[in-house]
Amino acid sequence: MIDHLVTMKISHWDGVIRELAARALHNLAQQAPEFSATQVFPRLLSMTLSPDLHMRHGSILACAEVAYALYKLAAQENRPVTDHLDEQAVQGLKQIHQQLYDRQLYRGLGGQLMRQAVCVLIEKLSLSKMPFRG
Repeated sequence: MIDHLVTMKISHWDGVIRELAARALHNLAQQAPEFSATQVFPRLLSMTLSPDLHMRHGSILACAEVAYALYKLAAQENRPVTDHLDEQAVQGLKQIHQQLYDRQLYRGLGGQLMRQAVCVLIEKLSLSKMPFRG
């Protein structure tokens, strides 16, 4: 189910489907945290700079939702989110905005979708109390 969401629904042409797929990954990440953190999350991070607008949008939303799900799971056990996400994943999340900005992906036809997705990402990372400094 998780693989199908990542490969087929995250890049769906309909934005509502992409949003629902991201929320479904949030729910499934709590059921399979190890798989989500080690297998799914790196794939999602690599798709955030895809030339395909829909894939970029869906993967950023999914990164936000999966990170928040892993945070909620860690918080239940009084542990930091970094127990589930390694340093490379945390740095990847931190760099999404700057990479989009550097490639001027906030402009043009897809700019509105990118701005909306990054706002969701910022919200979820803030709720997740990510260890961003500086």
